[in-house]
Amino acid sequence: MSTTTPNPPSNPLPWNPHQYLLFQTERNRPIHDLLSYLRLSAHPSFSPTRVADLGCGPGNSTKLLTQYFPSAKEVVGIDSSGDMLSSASKVIPELESGPEDKREVRFSLGDVRTWTAPEGKKPDIILANAVLHWLRHKDRIPTVVRLVRNVVADGGVVAIQMPDNYYEWTHRAMREVAVMKGVPWEGCFPRVGYSEGESYTEERPDLDPIESMEEWYQALNKGHVLGNVQMLVNGFA
Repeated sequence: MSTTTPNPPSNPLPWNPHQYLLFQTERNRPIHDLLSYLRLSAHPSFSPTRVADLGCGPGNSTKLLTQYFPSAKEVVGIDSSGDMLSSASKVIPELESGPEDKREVRFSLGDVRTWTAPEGKKPDIILANAVLHWLRHKDRIPTVVRLVRNVVADGGVVAIQMPDNYYEWTHRAMREVAVMKGVPWEGCFPRVGYSEGESYTEERPDLDPIESMEEWYQALNKGHVLGNVQMLVNGFA
């Protein structure tokens, strides 16, 4: 069974699946890193039957998730962009062809902060690739704690990849070049900032500081949140 969700009302800066996939090879590299590590570190008996891809975008990460774990019979992709989900729906026929039986594949509109699996269908793997940095600082850790405590199956894995490269020299250089004076592109990027002190803005949750590993450890260790759940984190750089 395959289902998709109609596009939500448009927003001023909607995601563009075509533009996103122009750099699919580059975007897929950290997903390969994370899923490769998960597969290598998992117990030999770990054979997930349900997987969820939160912030699935146009389905490229969902496709990789099923390639690394072909045992998955139920696959769900969640995203807040109807345009991305419309693009993701195009990969459904390929994803439905499991190694033995047909998979059940669903792409649905949802919010990573509140999404939960249907009763009795907790996923064995929750993949959150390049999505949590789009949450506000106050929402990130509570969202992950909720996923670990209430959403993933017992003995399952929450796998996270979160880029934190806004202040890397490459990104600083791009912003400095964008606002140069006396060049043909002067004035084309009026909203680009390059100050080292730039942080919180209403429109850019991805500029909220990424929490330290100590903060994550303290939050997840409190009350033995992890229990029998494994959490893999990649991309704090």
